[in-house]
Amino acid sequence: MAGGDGVSEPYSTQLTPMPVSAKLAEALVAAQLAAREVEKAGRHQHQNYMYVRADDMIAEGRAALGTAGLSLLTLGWTFEPGETKGGDKHGAAIGRVVIRYLLSHKAGDSLHWTSSTFVVPGNGRPADKAEMGAITENLSYTIRGLLLLPRVDEGTSIETRDDRREESRGHDCLKGEQGRYEERGNKPAPVTIDERETCKRW
Repeated sequence: MAGGDGVSEPYSTQLTPMPVSAKLAEALVAAQLAAREVEKAGRHQHQNYMYVRADDMIAEGRAALGTAGLSLLTLGWTFEPGETKGGDKHGAAIGRVVIRYLLSHKAGDSLHWTSSTFVVPGNGRPADKAEMGAITENLSYTIRGLLLLPRVDEGTSIETRDDRREESRGHDCLKGEQGRYEERGNKPAPVTIDERETCKRW
């Protein structure tokens, strides 16, 4: 859990060597495809920058994992005290929380690993609150790494979002419009301009 220069990294993850079942791997791919980018909707009060709120990251991750029949559990954590060089100008880290995770498929397949994060009190935040904050922060980064979730600025323009899902929904919409002709016993007809504009709203 240390960098090449001997200084501990703020975040560290260690996977337990074990085979990943095809069913679990397939479900994880499905979850990654279902996950959407998360907006930076929070603002840091002291350093004035935008960030992704942990609750937003967790909500998106839970939805994507659940869609694929997956669940992510926190099995427990331990606090490892010790002064480190990982603190910022507001205070030094007093140690790390080491968290154990379990990724499970509804069929019973699973994968477990550990991850750790610095605990840095400061700005009026006592040590116990800093520890809980580190646990939440670690979960947020774990979900982001697991699902490859991109972070985007709030109000990102439509040109920068992932249009693959939008196109798929649009195609389904167009097929639905064409299907209406078949339901009436008529031959499929080209979709009109008005119908295309309606489907673009997806």
